[in-house]
Amino acid sequence: MPDAEQKIIFPCDQTYEISLRPGISYEKTKIYVQKCGW
Repeated sequence: MPDAEQKIIFPCDQTYEISLRPGISYEKTKIYVQKCGW
């Protein structure tokens, strides 16, 4: 499986799944971003 999904690690607690292409559910390209309470 290719690098369709990447994990960006930050020193935070909560993890948010953000789709690179909003509106396309079947798109496997997603980024998991851990926010620090922005």
